[in-house]
Amino acid sequence: MQKKEIIILDSPFELSAGDKVEFVLGSIKAGENIKVEVNAHSGNLYELTIFSLEGKRTLLLTRIYGGSTLNYRAPLSCEAGISVKCLSVWLSNKRDWLTISRTESSSKIQQEASHLRCPRCGMPLEPGAKYCGFCGAKVAE
Repeated sequence: MQKKEIIILDSPFELSAGDKVEFVLGSIKAGENIKVEVNAHSGNLYELTIFSLEGKRTLLLTRIYGGSTLNYRAPLSCEAGISVKCLSVWLSNKRDWLTISRTESSSKIQQEASHLRCPRCGMPLEPGAKYCGFCGAKVAE
């Protein structure tokens, strides 16, 4: 069965070092695969933060260069946003393009993800996980 990729954001942006921009992604579901692409040949370095809109809880914080792709599996269902902060500009090229798409996972993965939660922080756990991927707590087997 082929899974359909749905583009949820396709936007140009222009940032100088230290500037930041935020976009709303909308609803994401536990187990969904999120693909973030910074379509550029600039080599600019960006800090990406994916967060829930309810309480701005950080789901992912990472760095990515222009021209790179990041794949991310959503740990919980929520309304989400993404912020992009420019850490450094290479060769004065400030214009890049951000494309974010999602691929829905099977309902079995979504059901498993919604039932397994960390006893310390409450974040969903991967099936078979020995440690929480969010806070690092040991999970009872």
